[in-house]
Amino acid sequence: MKNLFPPTPALLVGLPVLIGTTHAASLEVGFQATIGSEQNALSVRENGNNSEGGPYFVSVHPENSGYASVAADLPGTGDPADAFQRPFSGPVLGWSFIGGARDVLTIGRESGGLITYTTTDTVFDGFAQDQLTLWTESDPGPDLLNPENPRDSTGPGYRSFGQIEASIDISALGAGTVNIFYGAFSATPVVSVVMKDADGPAPDITVEDVHLNGDRANRAEYYVAEVDFVNDAGYDVIEYIYLGNGVDDTGNGRFGGTVLSGASVAPFTLAVTDFSYDLATGTFAASITGAANTSYILVEAEDLEFEGPNARTIELGDATASVGSVAGNTIVTDENGTATIEGVAFGTLKNSSFIRVEVPPVAN
Repeated sequence: MKNLFPPTPALLVGLPVLIGTTHAASLEVGFQATIGSEQNALSVRENGNNSEGGPYFVSVHPENSGYASVAADLPGTGDPADAFQRPFSGPVLGWSFIGGARDVLTIGRESGGLITYTTTDTVFDGFAQDQLTLWTESDPGPDLLNPENPRDSTGPGYRSFGQIEASIDISALGAGTVNIFYGAFSATPVVSVVMKDADGPAPDITVEDVHLNGDRANRAEYYVAEVDFVNDAGYDVIEYIYLGNGVDDTGNGRFGGTVLSGASVAPFTLAVTDFSYDLATGTFAASITGAANTSYILVEAEDLEFEGPNARTIELGDATASVGSVAGNTIVTDENGTATIEGVAFGTLKNSSFIRVEVPPVAN
């Protein structure tokens, strides 16, 4: 018998069967749009915004947070797009906008300490041309396009900008959204995103490019992408790389900043709370806790890496559930996040048998 214990919560009840857990996580683009265009006639406004890309509006004030666009174009057409306003996915947990010194990456405005930047670019300038209208301390009111109070800041951002790498700390979050404000000049930008388990075995989850509308900027244009994530505390960081020309760090791009929003709650913990095995019938029973109304599977393997042909999903067969439910080959927790199953046919235990509770794989 292998005398090993998993790094995540588990319970071993006098049997050569080890119950462990794996991480549940997802990463996907929930929304992406053009929010400012030099082609739009409204890019010059009475509030002083010039025509370099057109203005867009962001509020990180807790009473009325979100962003709005008035001078965008429909992708690939040059036709004006309708003005719109969109709230962030939840409370603003951190934000950081760049802009300032020439050829030196400077944070123009920030809060929360969860977002950091680096760049390999060496030639760029803070242009402070009012594309971003930002509320931080003042409450703009519910209508960003017709604010009740003056903006707190304008001008964050860089032009002649080719590349930036961002790192966002999500280790204390169960879910949320990374909102990326980026731009381009006569080019098609690329923003690739990856979620990493910095100190564990969970595989990276990657989105190759969040610029879903594929718009090539006709002169200066600005965009936003909302990257939604789910995390069970196995993942620690989301990183993204912006390339203004889609290729390297030599482009004449535009970049604004990042807002982290979502539910500031502790992620759930998946754990085995009870386990028993009947030698006479070759069946076992198990109780688990996890997220509410969530499906899980049981996987058997002869190696804790749970890789290769020796790993298999256990067939639940005629198993029943006294808490939660059994649906085909999955165990579904109840509204309290718990489930108890009995009568799982397992047969003769091997000296090196391990059983793990996993979330079914999610395609990304």
